[in-house]
Amino acid sequence: MIDNLKNKSFSYYNLHNLIKIYVFEDISRHLKNDIDFQVGEFLKGKEKFQKDKVSDSIFVIPYNFKEIILNKGNYKVVDFHKSKGEISTFFDDVEEKLTVFKEGNNFVIFSDTSNFLINIFIQYLLIEKGYSMIHAAGYLNSNGKVNIVTGAGGIGKTAILGYAIKNKKLKYLGDDIIIIGKSLVSFSFPRKFVFKKYHKEIYEDVFKENKIKHFNFYYLKKIIFDFVPFRSVLKKFLKKINIYNFILKYLYPHDFLATISPKKIFPENAYLESGSIDKIIFLNRGNVKNFEISDLSNKDFSSRTFSVLMNEWTNYSNQIFNLGALNVFNLPYFYKRNIEIIEEISNKIILKNIIAPRNCSIDELNNFLDEQGLF
Repeated sequence: MIDNLKNKSFSYYNLHNLIKIYVFEDISRHLKNDIDFQVGEFLKGKEKFQKDKVSDSIFVIPYNFKEIILNKGNYKVVDFHKSKGEISTFFDDVEEKLTVFKEGNNFVIFSDTSNFLINIFIQYLLIEKGYSMIHAAGYLNSNGKVNIVTGAGGIGKTAILGYAIKNKKLKYLGDDIIIIGKSLVSFSFPRKFVFKKYHKEIYEDVFKENKIKHFNFYYLKKIIFDFVPFRSVLKKFLKKINIYNFILKYLYPHDFLATISPKKIFPENAYLESGSIDKIIFLNRGNVKNFEISDLSNKDFSSRTFSVLMNEWTNYSNQIFNLGALNVFNLPYFYKRNIEIIEEISNKIILKNIIAPRNCSIDELNNFLDEQGLF
């Protein structure tokens, strides 16, 4: 199939020479923007695809090209609920207008809308190479190695990173995703920063420079989204005319205020592509009066860290299961190997579990980490 893509123009992304992404030039603007939100910092330019052999790559192509590819093959198509496909070859969701082909160590995705998360496909290919994403922030500590802070969304990772760079003059790998792998190496994943109200405390200058408003009609959008009449019928109709995801982009009740590239937040020399891992901190907030810190076993860490990442992908869990049902994803392998990689890596480094008082301030949190020598 990939032979059919020769001489087509693509935007080309290279993730640390681990994974390559080719996004067709004629893809919809909204889908391109969503892909750039995740991996835009890895964009290398535009090129015509000429390669005879390719591996560890993801291609994103307009949905109408699917028929051209399908008509060239003799596929044994089976149905799975509202989806269909050939077992171990491709998955096709006609209602969502999304088709995914697996060819060797490559994925070819046909879509016009933001109905998939590219990070899930990146993760699948990373695992096959012995690496894994984790939901975390990472920075270069004062000893010249990388400290990683993981935990649930909203726990304080972005605020900790801001303190590490602005107050301690350290370098960063990212605030939301870090890639970890064999030889205890960590790679950056500098996705756009997602700013919420509580980030103003440590990023006040960013709020002012970018004129970030302190409201986004979240509750009004939530009421509209939750109580719109004939929701299921309307949703089906909008999907049929291919504008559902476009409308969803503007009406979905997001609780963040803005997304900004880290290059607009920090100095250029503050960015770090990779580094050797020193410590990983699993950060929690709870009903404790004082900060608590303890060692964490690698089995507990790997199980919890894997679960945190899967929780971030909750909106796509049904899609993942559909891919698994047609064996486009080998789900037992995907989950098992993911946990194994995290466990293998964490077995060789210092793991700390921190419980912070639920209502502690960002300053109190950063001061505690500083006192513990974690910067």
